[in-house]
Amino acid sequence: MKIDTHTKIDTELCGTPLEVGEGFSRVEFHAIDRMAVDESVMVYGRFVFRLADYAAMIEVNHPNVVLGAADVLLMLPVRTDDTLMEESKVGVS
Repeated sequence: MKIDTHTKIDTELCGTPLEVGEGFSRVEFHAIDRMAVDESVMVYGRFVFRLADYAAMIEVNHPNVVLGAADVLLMLPVRTDDTLMEESKVGVS
């Protein structure tokens, strides 16, 4: 399925789409050094949020989609060189 939204997004900072279907998306994210907040190489949480946001946007897959609200709870720290995968499905909370 062709991605019709966020066509100029920086996939290095927001994740790379692996799969996009009707009401479903899967995005992979690799944390890079410039995302670190300090010497502990912990990644700034906003980058992790971008992954979830991008997965939701391409799940909807409309040129004018906008995230209206989100509740996010980061359970574990993310460090540089970590790889995350996000799945987004319509109707799942």
